[in-house]
Order: sequence, then C-alpha cells, then structure tokens
Amino acid sequence: MLLDPSINQISSQPSDSLQAVLVVAVDGQIQFATERARCWLKNFLRRP
Repeated sequence: MLLDPSINQISSQPSDSLQAVLVVAVDGQIQFATERARCWLKNFLRRP
C-alpha cells in the first residue's frame, strides 16, 4: 500500500493539537494508536 507522501511529514513529537491516530483492521482489532487516541478510547469506553 502506498501512502500519501505528506504522511512522512507527520511529527512523532507531542503537540497541543487535538489530533489522534487510530488504525483498525477489518476484523476490528486495533493495529496502531497514538497515546492520545488510546486515552480518548479508554475514556469513551468508561462512559455509562
């Protein structure tokens, strides 16, 4: 799979923006998540 060349410009450094990356496989398993995405998902699943 080829990714957009701009994907190489994504910084791995923390930022103050409200961005997160979550990659999920077709079967529903999480393949990759940034720390912010993990935090958001954990908080979302805790809600009643």
